Amino acid sequence: MPLGTAHLVRAALRSVAGKDRRAVDADLGSIYQAAMAREAGMAMSKSAEVWGGQSPTIVKWRRVEWADVVAMFE
Repeated sequence: MPLGTAHLVRAALRSVAGKDRRAVDADLGSIYQAAMAREAGMAMSKSAEVWGGQSPTIVKWRRVEWADVVAMFE
């Protein structure tokens, strides 16, 4: 059973600087609110480009949690 979206978002935001949390939260929303898994994957790739340099940990966690994200679309 996949983790709830709120748990995934909270876990991801733990490693983000306070000044970046709103922007990262918006990017997470585009991933978790996508209509299809493919759209979520594209949003994740775009977000990884933006945040990969500043917060590599968040990109790593999203890749680890990808199975949980895909499970939400099934």
